Amino acid sequence: MNEATESNPSQEQTGPIGTIVGGGLKANLQARLIVPAQTVQEGAFVVVESGGWLFYGLVTDLQLGATDPRFADEGNQARLTPQMAKLLHGQTLYTNIEIMAALMMEQGPEPGEQGYDAWFQQVLDEKVRPEPVKTVPEHHAEVRLARAGDIAGVDL
Repeated sequence: MNEATESNPSQEQTGPIGTIVGGGLKANLQARLIVPAQTVQEGAFVVVESGGWLFYGLVTDLQLGATDPRFADEGNQARLTPQMAKLLHGQTLYTNIEIMAALMMEQGPEPGEQGYDAWFQQVLDEKVRPEPVKTVPEHHAEVRLARAGDIAGVDL
């Protein structure tokens, strides 16, 4: 991530922001962030890509966590070098987001791949449409902020 994105959270994040680490249909999904927490806000639309499906959801909460609570309780910046403190924040101290998954849709082949034209025709004929979520994505599925094209593609 570049410095401009770190200082301006409203700038569009194009890559993954985290991975699924737990959750369920009723309990919502949990994703571990791989970007600074300030780049994601409550209410953000996200997309989870998993097993040929796109899961569309909404960030409902951000939660701080630690692999060992002692590290969260102690001020590490004053007693550790900046490099060690940064490593600690990336590995031992983390932020999870809670995602309320609302819709899922078959991802289909990439443009130019075999079968894309037939799949796209099914989309145009409205045979492939977003549907209510009836399953969960796999562990470690990538989560990204929704792009304008993702939101435009979900027309009910």
